[in-house]
Amino acid sequence: MCSTAIGPKGWHASLVPPAPTTQILPPPRADIRTLGPDDLAALEAHFLRLAGHDRRMRFCGDLNDAAIRRHCAMIDWARTRILGCEVDGTLRGAVELMVHPDPHTGEADLAMSIERAFQGRGLGVMLMRKALVLARNRCVGSVHMACMVGNRRMQKLAAKFGATLSLGEGEVAGRIRAPWPTTLTLVEEAALNGRACLRRLFRLGSGWNGAAVPAGGR
Repeated sequence: MCSTAIGPKGWHASLVPPAPTTQILPPPRADIRTLGPDDLAALEAHFLRLAGHDRRMRFCGDLNDAAIRRHCAMIDWARTRILGCEVDGTLRGAVELMVHPDPHTGEADLAMSIERAFQGRGLGVMLMRKALVLARNRCVGSVHMACMVGNRRMQKLAAKFGATLSLGEGEVAGRIRAPWPTTLTLVEEAALNGRACLRRLFRLGSGWNGAAVPAGGR
């Protein structure tokens, strides 16, 4: 998912092309939590594992490794919320929610990436749903995204969450309307933050070796 752009007005959900036919695998055991600056190395490693087509779809262009590292170094953590999806203790997917500098606009941009071996297994749905929870809790009423015309997976995912889509110059722009926060969405975000705190405690422990947090400890 491209990290740029608020597209033109006049949205048309009919732009969603048919998704490619692939074998559907069962969803892996995944842990979704908020990421912070201390997770930068894991996030950078995830981006660097994106190769060829997947890297192009995420960044709307052919970024080399040095450009990926610059992107990570320039993340504005003050207004960017990032959720990570870990499978067996390794970050395999991430979604960035970049809130507009002027909070009165009620807008944010969203970008997502999932490694090839874990695509088509429900991780994108999980990340998108949690990202919209974060958006709602920040009173973001309009979430914008943009992807290349060939990124059919992202277009289908956006449409699943009610996005209106329009075709621009070489890209498809989408917008999702987010309702107001509720007690439930606040609790959901607290749970995400709780898992992140638990992971940091494991890191501080002398015995932590990067393994996944046991289910009973979540």
